[in-house]
Amino acid sequence: MDIGTATPRGSYLGRELEEKARSLALKGFTQAAISKRLGISYGSAYRFSKDIFLERTKKREERNRGVREEYLTGLDTPQIAKKFNISTAWVRIICEDIKRKRDYLGSKNPAWRGGVTPLVKKIRDSDKYAAWRVSVMERDGFKCQITGQIGGKLVVDHIKPFSIVLIENDISSFEEALECEELWDIRNGRTLSKEAHIETSTYGWRTYNLIRAKSINNANTVLSPRRDVTIRK
Repeated sequence: MDIGTATPRGSYLGRELEEKARSLALKGFTQAAISKRLGISYGSAYRFSKDIFLERTKKREERNRGVREEYLTGLDTPQIAKKFNISTAWVRIICEDIKRKRDYLGSKNPAWRGGVTPLVKKIRDSDKYAAWRVSVMERDGFKCQITGQIGGKLVVDHIKPFSIVLIENDISSFEEALECEELWDIRNGRTLSKEAHIETSTYGWRTYNLIRAKSINNANTVLSPRRDVTIRK
């Protein structure tokens, strides 16, 4: 063999992995799934198929815009799901902010407190809230307590929903919020991946449905502790 034209084995294996990664990406596999299947890093999985992932994201965003446009016209959720070949659950997730504004605006909201949105925003933007989130993540080792994902897009989820804590403790001012021990108890927080958070029983509009279905006096029984997931210790 001509040494000058020999192909290094490492280069061959790299190209082979890239071809396999791209083949899986074209079949719809996620970055995490490709990484696990081929035993390569998340970064390599993305680098090998970056153009495919970007195109997939572009198509998903275009689909989501179409779903939202149809939802705004008043088309039923099952009809939208059928038109775009997705589940009704995904239609609700994609349009949850629209539904929330339409069905739970102002005094129509079962958790209406005379206009506490500025208060909630002030609490969430506070240094104490930021410190609470960091404390929960540090305790959990920056690891999703459901999937085991370490790092990446992580959020801190309230086991008993934030809005329930505010209502039960009759909090109407920022000063009262700062003094509420339950609000800052890290035992009521857990680190989750973004995907795991979406699947919880009290994500987004689901909390409002629970509030409307049960009186606030029964909220502790219904929502604490939450039994929709198994938390890894």
